[in-house]
Amino acid sequence: MKLIRKMTTGLCALAMAASLAAPASADTWTHYSMGGKVRVVGATISLKDISDDGRFVAARYKYGFGRFQAGISNKAGYGTTESTTQSSNITNDKICRSRWFKYMECGTWKFAE
Repeated sequence: MKLIRKMTTGLCALAMAASLAAPASADTWTHYSMGGKVRVVGATISLKDISDDGRFVAARYKYGFGRFQAGISNKAGYGTTESTTQSSNITNDKICRSRWFKYMECGTWKFAE
């Protein structure tokens, strides 16, 4: 009986250690570009303005296996975060920054790993 309890305890400890060492899901990533920070967790995207320059950040993103595209903007100012959730996991994003009297400048697409 003691041997079985020790084996069970050991297996539980091993399983916990393996789950803690597992890498983050492919549906979760953080992306920095153009003065913004995007954090994607499954179907939720958060956009933070990390550049104190008076301009706003926005992000384009794709979801639904790349079939749908949407955007989010953060005009609330430096240090603030805006979030939204879609009906399916977000697969890639691109951060853009406003410019005075010009089109927005954008970084490159970041794909889920």
